[in-house]
This record gives sequence, C-alpha cells and structure tokens, in this order.
Amino acid sequence: MNMKFVHSFPRNILSLFLGAIAIMTTSCENDPSALGSNLLPGNIEYIYDTTLTFKASVFEDEPSNTSNFQFYSLGVIDDEYFGNFTGKFVGQFLPSRYYDTDSTVSTFDIDSAVIYLLIDSIYGSQNSDLKLNVYELNNDIDRDNNYNSDEDLSNFYLESDLISTSSKIQGDSLIRIKLSSEYANKLIPEDYNDTIYKNSTNFLDFLKGIAIVPEITNSPGELVVANFSNTDSKIVMYYNDTLTFNHYFLYGARFGNYTNDYSISTANDFLINSDNENDSLIFLQGIHGLSSSLTFEDLDTWIDNDSAYSVINAELFIPVYEDPNFELFNPPSNLYMYYEPNDTTNVLIKDYADFLYNKGFFDGSYDSENGYYRFFIPKHLMSILNQDIAIQTINLTINKKTTYPNRVILKTGDNIKLKVTYTKH
Repeated sequence: MNMKFVHSFPRNILSLFLGAIAIMTTSCENDPSALGSNLLPGNIEYIYDTTLTFKASVFEDEPSNTSNFQFYSLGVIDDEYFGNFTGKFVGQFLPSRYYDTDSTVSTFDIDSAVIYLLIDSIYGSQNSDLKLNVYELNNDIDRDNNYNSDEDLSNFYLESDLISTSSKIQGDSLIRIKLSSEYANKLIPEDYNDTIYKNSTNFLDFLKGIAIVPEITNSPGELVVANFSNTDSKIVMYYNDTLTFNHYFLYGARFGNYTNDYSISTANDFLINSDNENDSLIFLQGIHGLSSSLTFEDLDTWIDNDSAYSVINAELFIPVYEDPNFELFNPPSNLYMYYEPNDTTNVLIKDYADFLYNKGFFDGSYDSENGYYRFFIPKHLMSILNQDIAIQTINLTINKKTTYPNRVILKTGDNIKLKVTYTKH
C-alpha cells in the first residue's frame, strides 16, 4: 500500500540530523531505511512517502570496445527469454623466446600443438557439448585500433581456414583445443636462416593470430569465461618427444566478438512495443546485451519553484522475476544506475559515483533471500527535485557487464517500491 506521512522536528537541528543520517548510512551495516527512526524530533515537518511510480522500458546496448581485455566469454546460449547469444575471440599469440636466426627452432621435431585456456567461470549448462573451433587469421590485428563487440569477423578469417581437430573442457579449470598437425608444423620455419622468431614484428607478419568460434549442439548452451592474460593460457608446442615451447596470448593484441539475436525471444516483445507502453518486465543482460530504464511518472507534481528539498533517504526496491532458467542462468550480484543528459553522454548517478569513492551508500546488490535488488538514491532524487538535473529517467544496467554474461528479469509497475523521507523548506 502506498503511504504518505507528515511529521515535524526543530529547524535548528535539521542540518545536524541530516549529517548524522548520512554518516550512519555510510558506516552502518544495518538496514539504512530504519536509521534515525528513533532520533526524529518534533517541530520541523518531514514527510515519508511511497507514492512515486515509474514507467519502465527495455533497450539494446550500443556495441562497446572489447580490445585487450583480460577475460573473454566463449560459447553459445540459446535462451527463450533472452534469445541467442554467441561469444567469439580473435587474438595474436607470441613466442616465449626469440632467436637471432631460426636455426634452433628449425631443428624441432614437432609432435603436436595444443591451446590451453584458463577458465575463470562457467555460465549456463555444463553438459551442452560445447565445441570450440579455431581458425587461422588471414588479416592483421591493429594493436592501436579499438575493436567493438560487433566487429565483422569475415575480415579476419575464412571458414576454410579451420586449424583445430578437437576441444574439451578439463574439469572446471582448463580448456584444451588440439591443433591440426599441418598448423603445428607451420609453427616451425622451413629455413634455418629465416628470422621469423627474431622479433614480434617478424612473427606476426608470418602468423597473424587465431579466431576461436564456438559450436554447440544442446540447448540452453554454455559460456566459458577464459583468462587470456594468464600465462596458463597459451599454445604449447610439443617437440622432440619430451620438450615444450610456449606461445602466450597475453603479449598479443586481442578482442571479442559478441552477437545477440532476440527475434524469437520473450525480450523481443518488450523491445518492439511502443515507447508509450509501460513494460511489465525489464531485462538486463551482460556483454553487449540489454539494459532498461525507469522514468518517474509523477515527480513533476512534487517540484516547486518556491521551495527546496532535503531528501533524508530514498530507498528503491525492484523485485526479481524468476523465469524457468533462473537457477541455471544466475543473476548478476550487482546493478548500477546512470542517466543521459544528452544523446552522447552517460553520467553515473551521484549516489553511485560517491559510493565508488567511499563517500556514500548505494548498495545495488541482489538480496536472494527477499528476491529483490535494493538501491539508495537520495542524492540523485534531491538533485531532480531541486531542478539541478532535468532528466527524470534512470538507466539500470549490470556491473562488470563487459566481462560477465549474467542476466536477470525484473518486475515493474506496482512491484517497484520507492520509500522516500524528505523535508521541504
């Protein structure tokens, strides 16, 4: 039930009270909505309100830079709610040692070559028969270029340039991809006097890199987040029966390619509906996926040019909608908020920006016991009410969304609750 209560306390201690609330909210681990409830004195009017409502909408994120990250997601997810997602990798590798000439390397008797990738985490089903195919690049990666998540990979490899023969996930810590004997032998110069292994420029001119492209046979699919900056992620060349020679990804340029197809998903129904409609659900998805917005529907009735607001607390609760795959595709641990003062600028709301510098409290975490995300937004709300910010729309998105593929569906409408305590003076 929406509520509005009016109380009062002495004006000469208003500033002291607001300061105490701010300090306690920042430092106390208890529920900040209850802080100060036994401290409120009389005579200055303060108001507790839960009547504000929001209009919700879903939108696709713009492609984003993926160049030279530590982590990349590899795999395919086929999800009835979020559609089809595919994660690919394109990158260079460089040898662990260089030689003035290739006379040493040319003597290697190659047994095999294997790619090893260190796993950071696995998302989705772990029994989906995920297969990772590797292709040889036929075009250079420009280290000085920023490659976006929608980069056209047809410019980098051909389907006929497959160089892998098998792949498997070893336990939950390592991906193993065996390369063809033809490509393994290509790692060795044919001429003792070549200088392929003399420096990185020569090496990359000869071997431009690889693309890792997933293939999956069973729904709902699987994504593996791999750490390409770790020395355990490498191409190992086995030679002369017992010896190894390593090539590392961390020394080379790299980028990710991520595609989403929402055409037959539940999310698509909310993406294509009219902007005037108030979406009953909102969708949030990591890695070049979906974000959502909340717009105050009735805040204009609060704004008063002859008055100023002091917002003591504004606590926002947004409940989770648990779809059938909720347990399999676990929700993100944290969300954050920003607004757009114009078409080209994103600005973190002040509560979150201050929180990042240990100057306030924002939360944004998922409360699994109660099934909601909670946010503290008094500074941002006060800026709107005092007309320091004209934009009444807040965008909601996933923390660390460039790396991790988590997704979540949230309920909107009357399910969203904003509890505000404020004074007007």
